[in-house]
Amino acid sequence: MSGSDSPPYVGRSSPFLLVFLLLISSLVPLFSTVQEVEANSNGRHIYTFSDGTSSAIALASPGSPARNIMVSLPKGAEVLDAELTLSGASSTGWNQVTTTNRADWMSGESNSVEPRSDDLSLGFNNPETSFVPYSIDSTPTSGDAWYDDASFSIRQPHSTNASESRFSQQRSMSTSSVGTYSGAVFKHRDWLVASDLRSTTFGGMLRLLHANNGTQVQGAALNNGMISIDTDGCSIPSLPFTWSGYGIRDWAITDDERAFGLLTTYYSSTSSQYHRIIEFDIRYINEWKCLAVHDPSTNNHGDYSGISYDRSRDLVWVNHNLLNRVVAYHADDGGFTRNSTLFYSYFMNSGTPRGMVVNGSYVYFRTYSTWQQDRLDAYAITGNIGSTLTQQQGARSIPANGYGLVYDGQRLVTQDYYSWSTAYYREYGSGWAYEISPIPGTSTWVSESLETDDEILAANMEVDWSASAAGDRVDYWISADNGTHWEPVTNNETIRFTHTGSQLRWKLELIGSTAVSWWSSIEYSTGYESIGDWTSELVQTGTEIGRVRATWIADVPSDSSIEVHVSADNGTNWLTIQNNVEVQFDNTSFSGAGNRLKYRLLMETNDSSVTPVIENLVINYEEGWPASVRLDIGNDGTMEFTHTGVLTDPQVADNQEMIDAFNAHTVQNGEGETDIILAIHAGSAGRVLLSNLDITYRYESRIIEATMEGGTIVPDGEHRNLIVRAAVGDIATSLLRLDVDIMSGQGSTPRLTWISGNTCSISNDPLGLVSFDYSNCSSQEIGGVTSIRMPIMPNWEWDDENDVEVRVDLEDDLGLAVNDYETENLDLRVENDIVLGALEVTDEAGRVLLPSDWMRGGLNATFTGTISFEDTSRYPRPGNFGLQVMGRNLTLDGLPMEEPTIFINQSNPSYGLYSMTFQTPFQSSPGGMLFEVSLFNMKNGSNFVNPGQNTIKLVLDGVSPLIIASTPSDGDETHAGNQPISITIQDSVDPPEEITVHYWIENQSDLNYNKVPDRSEYSSMLFRSPEIKSGGINVFNGILDDSWNVHKERVSIYVTGEDTSGNTIALGGDPVCPEPPSPCNKDIRGISDWTEDLVTYITREEFEP
Repeated sequence: MSGSDSPPYVGRSSPFLLVFLLLISSLVPLFSTVQEVEANSNGRHIYTFSDGTSSAIALASPGSPARNIMVSLPKGAEVLDAELTLSGASSTGWNQVTTTNRADWMSGESNSVEPRSDDLSLGFNNPETSFVPYSIDSTPTSGDAWYDDASFSIRQPHSTNASESRFSQQRSMSTSSVGTYSGAVFKHRDWLVASDLRSTTFGGMLRLLHANNGTQVQGAALNNGMISIDTDGCSIPSLPFTWSGYGIRDWAITDDERAFGLLTTYYSSTSSQYHRIIEFDIRYINEWKCLAVHDPSTNNHGDYSGISYDRSRDLVWVNHNLLNRVVAYHADDGGFTRNSTLFYSYFMNSGTPRGMVVNGSYVYFRTYSTWQQDRLDAYAITGNIGSTLTQQQGARSIPANGYGLVYDGQRLVTQDYYSWSTAYYREYGSGWAYEISPIPGTSTWVSESLETDDEILAANMEVDWSASAAGDRVDYWISADNGTHWEPVTNNETIRFTHTGSQLRWKLELIGSTAVSWWSSIEYSTGYESIGDWTSELVQTGTEIGRVRATWIADVPSDSSIEVHVSADNGTNWLTIQNNVEVQFDNTSFSGAGNRLKYRLLMETNDSSVTPVIENLVINYEEGWPASVRLDIGNDGTMEFTHTGVLTDPQVADNQEMIDAFNAHTVQNGEGETDIILAIHAGSAGRVLLSNLDITYRYESRIIEATMEGGTIVPDGEHRNLIVRAAVGDIATSLLRLDVDIMSGQGSTPRLTWISGNTCSISNDPLGLVSFDYSNCSSQEIGGVTSIRMPIMPNWEWDDENDVEVRVDLEDDLGLAVNDYETENLDLRVENDIVLGALEVTDEAGRVLLPSDWMRGGLNATFTGTISFEDTSRYPRPGNFGLQVMGRNLTLDGLPMEEPTIFINQSNPSYGLYSMTFQTPFQSSPGGMLFEVSLFNMKNGSNFVNPGQNTIKLVLDGVSPLIIASTPSDGDETHAGNQPISITIQDSVDPPEEITVHYWIENQSDLNYNKVPDRSEYSSMLFRSPEIKSGGINVFNGILDDSWNVHKERVSIYVTGEDTSGNTIALGGDPVCPEPPSPCNKDIRGISDWTEDLVTYITREEFEP
């Protein structure tokens, strides 16, 4: 390595140091700057990666190189040497699998071991099982809990009894969720079990319903209300027809968690070929097991249509409907044996029974009666065995057909089967009393003792209980020494007794009034297996496993042992390991299959009374190391360093290809740094640690940036600086020349040249786009960076252009250092288009006029506004183009009526402000006149950006309204009376809305009897709302009463008023005689002049000849 300052040598790292580096690498804070240890002509150094750390980890796998590591090199750097160290590591570090509880042990494969506990031991040797259903003969040895023979359970003591009359309806509710055809139903603990009658599969015919509303139970915990049936060992009959289905016609629920269902495969027939009795184990609420299939039709007993459990005799009865006989059967030990002497006959007038209950001295039937109607019938056992039953009074009709009749210890329950007519679940009184009202508090039940010849060492107790109220529960205990010492029970979890003995007892405590215990089952043993093993599930890892370390906590008595084995290839090869000792796999033997972790335990004892116990097992493993590691500097697909084989020992990468790659990817000019990716490729997945980075570099002469003052230049007479910042390299001493080509897109590329000593010039500008103030070209060096200022201004010939960049060449004392470097972010904008704005118009009185304002025509108006280059605040020098104000009249719809007239023009003034004053026309059209300020004589390439936007519409009126006609006309002769008067006025702009008509009626108004109208003798009236006609014609109409006049007397009229613009009405006339002392108008003959008024007409009377 070259350079005057090198880091200390780091030798081969130990595995512990490598692990340490891997652990702390993620904790080092990030840095955004490159560490430069030294700056001189011999070389500068970089020892850290882009994030500021001295080491970095890459996770590489085949086909997916790691690209997370980068090196930041300063722009303008020339790399002289490069070196770094690559070390292999696991792709994920240490991982672990723990086995610490019952669920973990149960998930593995057990062979003669006991996994039903939070620790693992040898299994039971010749275990015994005691299943404890709470049958009708259940009694405790002590305790105050109560056995409920109705539900075959243990409950809190009840305080009262209830009795309901036989067949009295107690409850009904709709149950439509079973199927179109519903079979028999029975209460099972807190639920209803219902059957479909046309299920296509045997396992899909049963549903679990809520007892309170009859809807199907939902939720994964109870399989969404579907009861699964294990049929292993049972031969279930096939469906005889494609349209038939499975279903249960009737139920018998015994006291030992069994149910006998009368199965039909074709419910429309009562023939025995379509029926069987299925015996179920129903201890688990939604997971049943088929125990046996029975056919009681043998020995000519034929069809059967009902079944019932007799609580009083502990027997199952079957109704053989062809014989009209109910027969007792013994259902023990998987058999279903007919009692050949215990039966009763009956007579029935209605149809075939579809459900039956036998209890005590009564037999109840649900019997088909008619379409949509069944009956409940009661029969009494009054005679000897084999006698005929006596039918009782009080049969009850059911308004639907259905199947099944079950006595749940309290009531008779049954189910309709037509869902389209609303099928109902129904409960009826049985006539037998039952207990109600549980007493709150706690109660206990202690079982009888179960004695053995040898000491009981361990037991597993499985229980089932329920409670509907919060806080209510059932607690269980078990004892091996006749209750001297009790161990608390966790359901189905194995207990190794601390105090062994040969008398096994269990007890329970009911807490709360709703707590119920349903059954218990105890598996126990007096010895342990001599040898056993347990194997874990497969743990699939992403890559091959390299190392493993197992830790465990165990109790290993003398004469017993535990071995732990691990395998990385799914058990093909096993490795025996010691507690907390790290071992390494030989990956070469796996053939690419060393990513399937398994572990197992071998347990052994020479004394069947003791067992080794392992409480906690943790397998720590580290996946394999990377192989075929390659380094790609710049992520361009070219590998600058390649290592073959597995990367276990640190490897130093240091070659000319690395130096060339760094230089190829380092940006020569600009400000800041270049981030170069170090891509790590690997043939097998793993982590690669990069460390000991040392890059030696030096600066070359370079361009740092080019900027333009303000970013925009305009031909406004002001030169603005184009600033180029350049730096001299580490081995150069000075900058000699800078050439800047302005990359215009208009056919000319002006070149600005700066030479050391601030000698500047311009060349290659045939179109004259740029004005270069080379006499004010300057440079300034600060901290090794020279700022060169080139004052430029565009000429008018340089039309608008955006995003203009420059191309720069730089020479230092060693020669050409930068050749054709083009900037990317200068974004120079050239602008020569003109925009007018802020238009304001005032009249002679200084009033600011708004659009559509009225103005006195013929007066002066002043137009002012601003002039600037587009999207800038800069303005052109004066005299570069002309301004003018034009105007044209508009129609009432705002459309032009004529070509525009130019009222004033002038050249553009200085400072970007204009003011133009001119005399307006006397009168505009009724729609007003649109004035517009515009430009003319623009420079070549310069455009007026916003024509048509500097406008204002004004209404001009400088002319008086004119009376052009009247009726009557002057000199007319009319008859006296209500005389119609019409005055016609022409005024196109703002015409008058009312006029004053002054009148003199000779007979009425001549107060001084001088036969002429004096001013004071005139009266007046207003004419309003003229009739408006085209051409500015406004006709005012009114009525004048001249009825007092007589023949030859006169009426004089003159008119006054003004339009809305204040112009006085013209040609309206005056009084014939002014007020004294002026004499009345007379001619030379002394006759008054009647021409001063507007109209004088004469009254005419017609006389008979």
